[in-house]
Amino acid sequence: MRAKNESFITSANKIKFTKENVLALLTPLRTLDLEEQVVITVKGEEGRGEILSMYYIGKDRKEGQVTPDKKLFEKVFTEDVTGVIVSHNHPHGDGFPSTNDIGATKCDKQICDNHDVEFIDHIIVGAKYFYSFKDEKMLDCDLNKYKKVAPKWYRPKIAVEALEDDSENYLTMLEIMTDSMESYKEEISNSKKENRQPDISEIDIEIWRNNLSDLKDFYKQHSKILNIAKAKSLQKSMKGFIKKFIKFSKELEKNIKA
Repeated sequence: MRAKNESFITSANKIKFTKENVLALLTPLRTLDLEEQVVITVKGEEGRGEILSMYYIGKDRKEGQVTPDKKLFEKVFTEDVTGVIVSHNHPHGDGFPSTNDIGATKCDKQICDNHDVEFIDHIIVGAKYFYSFKDEKMLDCDLNKYKKVAPKWYRPKIAVEALEDDSENYLTMLEIMTDSMESYKEEISNSKKENRQPDISEIDIEIWRNNLSDLKDFYKQHSKILNIAKAKSLQKSMKGFIKKFIKFSKELEKNIKA
């Protein structure tokens, strides 16, 4: 990691100002175990302008949180800078902003206003997705209002983004569990007709248990964000599958022991 007063970007490696390039610069924050805050300066408009610099400005960690160094923040305002993006990571968590994040955004925006520089965005780097204050229209959010309405504006699309990376794994788990359940049901039915023990081994049952455990863990990891986002249909679907598989587990255990 570079020193706080040393930019990751120099005149020798100019980067075009696009949202994709900004997010690419911020992605490494996901690998950090502690919270850090960075500031990105730009010149010109998105799509045509240039990313000038990126500095770490966080300091004084307290209980896993980071306090931005305002003096270092002030130093990024050179004559070429027309806009600023601030960002910090949420280690081991989602990108949902806290009330502290809202307050910090208002403070940082005021500093930019004082320098006649546009405060473009505050981006939180979560474990699975990015939260953009600009995209969510939260740059001018009133803190007291936020405390009351946060769950309402935290739209389902955020939950979809959070699940996006894992969606293929989730669908694969469902397919494996469903296919196994149908296969075991058929075998149990045939074994009863033929008056024999089901041809289902202890290894088969152990694999089933492990797969069910993985599915439960997946739901547990995402239930909070699904609940906040009020993505009720997706949440209900996931819970329904798990209940169905748990119910069948009891049937499976009963028939094997019999």
